[in-house]
Amino acid sequence: MNVGIKICMEYLLRNTTSGVAVAEVGTLSGFQPITSYLDKQHQVRRYEVEKRRTVLYFDRIQASRTCVTMEYRRIQLVARTAAVPLRVYSYYDPRQEVITYFQLPKLNNMGVCDICTTQTCYPCQKRTSHNAGGILG
Repeated sequence: MNVGIKICMEYLLRNTTSGVAVAEVGTLSGFQPITSYLDKQHQVRRYEVEKRRTVLYFDRIQASRTCVTMEYRRIQLVARTAAVPLRVYSYYDPRQEVITYFQLPKLNNMGVCDICTTQTCYPCQKRTSHNAGGILG
């Protein structure tokens, strides 16, 4: 399963640009970024993939909106994923920052039996067998 997010930023001081900027994008539990998508983002000067985040470097953020699309591949089954941070800041003055959190509601609302198959999750097998017996019996 792959999921995508679109990150949009703009520099709020009009008639100027930010200079070098950094975006630290948290990685959702059970996922890893697909770097081939980052290679296609012409706004991203370079990037570093770390264990729990991806760091994106930009030459500048302009007053007009700058957007980047990131794709993630599921590598582990995780239910009820928590929100992760997104921090954007000036490379030369990190005190100029914005921090927010994001999550994917579809993933956040999934329970264990929504992501496991009945062959791999014992509690789901038991629930499915019990419910089926009640319906048929």
